[in-house]
Amino acid sequence: MSRLSLILVFTGMILGAILGLNISPESSIYGLVDLIGQLFMNALKLVIVPLVVSSIITGVAKMGEEEGVAALGLRSFGWFISLTTIATLVGLLVVVFLEPGLQQGLQGASAYKEPITCTIGSKLKEIALKFFPSNIFEAASQGQMLGLIVFSLIFGSLIPKIPQEYGKTLLSFWKGVFEVMMAMTRLFMKFLPLGVFALIAKVIASTGIEGIKSSGWFFGAMAVAYALYFFVVLSFFLITFAKVNPWTHMKAMGPALLTAFTTTSSAATLPVAIECLEDRAKIPNRIVGFTFPVGTSFHMAGTAIFECVAVIFIGQAFGVPMTAGDYVLITLLSILLSAGVAGIPSGCVVSAVVILTMLDMPLEGVALLFVVERFVDMMRTTVNVYSNSVCTRLIARA
Repeated sequence: MSRLSLILVFTGMILGAILGLNISPESSIYGLVDLIGQLFMNALKLVIVPLVVSSIITGVAKMGEEEGVAALGLRSFGWFISLTTIATLVGLLVVVFLEPGLQQGLQGASAYKEPITCTIGSKLKEIALKFFPSNIFEAASQGQMLGLIVFSLIFGSLIPKIPQEYGKTLLSFWKGVFEVMMAMTRLFMKFLPLGVFALIAKVIASTGIEGIKSSGWFFGAMAVAYALYFFVVLSFFLITFAKVNPWTHMKAMGPALLTAFTTTSSAATLPVAIECLEDRAKIPNRIVGFTFPVGTSFHMAGTAIFECVAVIFIGQAFGVPMTAGDYVLITLLSILLSAGVAGIPSGCVVSAVVILTMLDMPLEGVALLFVVERFVDMMRTTVNVYSNSVCTRLIARA
């Protein structure tokens, strides 16, 4: 992304905020910016399935030829699990130390005095079944990325095993699909300033600045947790293990981070992030094509932080007794349920509701999250994308 493009994007953000402050959700102008924002989001989502499938298949197939799939897969999932766990622990420490829920003034609002109990067997079964959908086309139409990723991994790994004449044809086909999807992404990204303008205007108009003030403690806790993980933890890993200047990596990922912040969709940011990693960060396609698409579903560090902080925040606000064991359980559930969360705006709120239900905690507390959810979602998606990019950099270095 050129300097002029970045200036246009920031200009779009500022103008969108100004417009949002001066229109109401009932106005005709609001309907227009809503339409423009939806069209931009739909355009980005249009390429997601073919891009993910073609990227993983070509990446895995090429590594299969080099006999490197198993090693790369182990490194990838090792980093995914490690960083997601660390991210969740950062969120846990922040919410326990700051106790934002105690500032809401709702303690005792509900009589949730029973110890937390939970069985997670059924939830594990539900997640496991998503790995192997009965109909791959139905999974594609519904955006079920876990099933698509597993299918693509298996498909790509078997291409080197079939007769060479067929394998070369298949690999060439999927390479062509990938290049077309990337070209389509570049075309859509020319409209990023307009899309940013519309999306920001809609957010401000529908939520308003006052919305942040009413749940400011929760928003503040999320901001602190995300800042610690983004600037401190990930910078430490880049310097120590990847031997890369964090500022250099941030600049390389700039267009993707802006897209993530404004669209609040990890899936919609995927094509832009792949382009940044390959063209700006100079990471090989065989690494990026495998690691980043898989990480978009399996490594959601920002989501794990959100789920942990949100659940404990609600527990604090409603006076739910929580022990050290309960904190451990919430942390494990946050890590588990962060994997496979749909890369759509506010998709992880559903996972937070699942955790609250499993722990028999007050579901009405979700209303406290929605006040600032859109703004938190901007930070969360940016952290998800950046953490995934750091994982890719670490794996490429290994």
